[in-house]
Amino acid sequence: MTTTIGTPLNLSHLPTFGKRLRALRKYKGWTQEELADLAGVDKQTGYRYETDQMSPNLNNLMNIIQAFGENGSKLLATND
Repeated sequence: MTTTIGTPLNLSHLPTFGKRLRALRKYKGWTQEELADLAGVDKQTGYRYETDQMSPNLNNLMNIIQAFGENGSKLLATND
């Protein structure tokens, strides 16, 4: 897993949780499978989160936010 360093992260232009999740995953350099493992779900469920076909339950949401560390809260806000 890699992390982009020095590039500011702005997700406020992305209107949905799934779009912000995908952008943040790519920013971190993670595959869908890596994020799914960190969230405790299978890859298909992670894909459904990213495509807004499904929303994570509270436990999985907390796992996702914790996986992203300081950037995790950006998933919930539409303004940075």
